[in-house]
Amino acid sequence: MKPKLYLETSVVSYQVSQASRDVIIAGHQQSTHLLWEKLEDNFEPFPERANKEE
Repeated sequence: MKPKLYLETSVVSYQVSQASRDVIIAGHQQSTHLLWEKLEDNFEPFPERANKEE
């Protein structure tokens, strides 16, 4: 069983969204993709639960 890795929802958002034209957001997306490749084999990612008030 892999250890679980808590992910903030913004990380998941950067991972699954279309490439942005905004250079800052595109950098965040690229960093997230690189991180995901390194972590996905060693951890079981799980996103935070949405707050009922959101």
